[in-house]
Amino acid sequence: MESERIDFLSQLPQELVIKVLAFLPSYHDLFPLMLVSKNWLRLVNTPEVWGHHCDRLWEDKVYVAEFIRQQRQRGDCKKALKASLDDLDRRDVTWEEITSCSWQFRFKSVAGQWCEHDPWHHDLPAFKLTLLPDGVVQGFPGAEFKWALVPYCLPNPDLGKKGFRMHIFPTCHMHRYRKNWGIVLENCWSVYTNFEMPPRNNLPRELSDEYLPITSEKQEVEILLYNLNRDYTQMTQAEVKAVLAEIGVSDDDDGEDSEGEEADHVTDEKAETGP
Repeated sequence: MESERIDFLSQLPQELVIKVLAFLPSYHDLFPLMLVSKNWLRLVNTPEVWGHHCDRLWEDKVYVAEFIRQQRQRGDCKKALKASLDDLDRRDVTWEEITSCSWQFRFKSVAGQWCEHDPWHHDLPAFKLTLLPDGVVQGFPGAEFKWALVPYCLPNPDLGKKGFRMHIFPTCHMHRYRKNWGIVLENCWSVYTNFEMPPRNNLPRELSDEYLPITSEKQEVEILLYNLNRDYTQMTQAEVKAVLAEIGVSDDDDGEDSEGEEADHVTDEKAETGP
């Protein structure tokens, strides 16, 4: 005689069921259980279960956006967990993130003689910077720089809308370090992190100059404008192209859209240094 299947989970007190589901090794283990029955779906989809898995996933992470943490506090724990994973692909750093985080800085090796004044390149801790809401930068000895959020020099859908820029150096692009979810801002010459910069002799491959995606070739236009002491945020795209044409450089390979209204100006928005 065929033995009857026993729905053991439904026979347990709900408080115990939640504890069992909450202590599964990974939130991935919850998805197959949601397909068992309507009752199991109801038991899995509780704030207590997903809240525990949020906390476990986030406990060793450097950064989870504040709006996502608030979502978890409101009890939308399943949505908060998904939002935190989706946020890893975001390419736009926010003003709040720049001003609320502590930053560390190093030059890339291609920066040449600037590396001679960089403690990180001498096996010392990286520069620690504070980026104030009024645009002032604290932490660079002997230098008075301002920071801003600016639109990218040439439109590129893969880069988001705005990037972080120090002085008139090439714009920094944002991505996340998947190991600890920290924020990385980088341009062709430098790297900023909102977590402790690993030492040069123990640098993970994902944070090495060879692995990081922004190169001098990708920012050729901004480097040329910097060397000409021109600020592209004060120029129309037509003016940028005219300057490049004057020195015999084409911008065809830098990712801009050659059609439509967005190509008429470098930016329709002002640089942002405050709320």
